[in-house]
Amino acid sequence: MKKYQALVICIGVVLSVIIYCCGNASNSSAVAVSMTNQNLFIPSDILVIPGQVVQWTNMDTVAHTVVADPGTTVGGPDSDLTHPNGIMAGGIYTWPVPSTATTGMIWYYHDRLNGTAGSGTSLGGGMAGIITVAAGF
Repeated sequence: MKKYQALVICIGVVLSVIIYCCGNASNSSAVAVSMTNQNLFIPSDILVIPGQVVQWTNMDTVAHTVVADPGTTVGGPDSDLTHPNGIMAGGIYTWPVPSTATTGMIWYYHDRLNGTAGSGTSLGGGMAGIITVAAGF
């Protein structure tokens, strides 16, 4: 009987650890970014992990876009693919961070309607932001 109880406790502990670790991987929860009427991405600098989703919401009354800068890491966000006329007021654009992304990868992005592209290694002017892949947090 004591061996059975010990086994049940061990299984419970193992399952708890698995659920805790998997539940805290954060890739199931989106990173929220707002597009504001001050022509800002808030926050403009975000940390992500591979597989996580970034969700931009247009809180302004005019259209905005999310476009990776030329020269930045390949495979970045591009809202023009699904919102060719911009993300309208109240609209949402989501982009999944590639599962192959590695710690330290960076995507610089801008709003092509209200900002200018950076060099791929620095921010552009106006409405611009940075996505950095971090180690699991």
